[in-house]
Amino acid sequence: MSEFEILEQLKKEIEEKRIRLNRLVNGEINKEEVLRFSEELDCLISQYCGLELVAISEKSR
Repeated sequence: MSEFEILEQLKKEIEEKRIRLNRLVNGEINKEEVLRFSEELDCLISQYCGLELVAISEKSR
């Protein structure tokens, strides 16, 4: 899988988690589930940012 494809997959997963988290918050709140999704979303965002920085630095070479 290319870096672009990985970034696109991560963006898709981030968006799916964000939508799901918003639904949890808008409905009956299960604090444990919200926390778990928030942590998963943080992890995906960190992965995305890390890969994006690598891609940018490789392009500038």
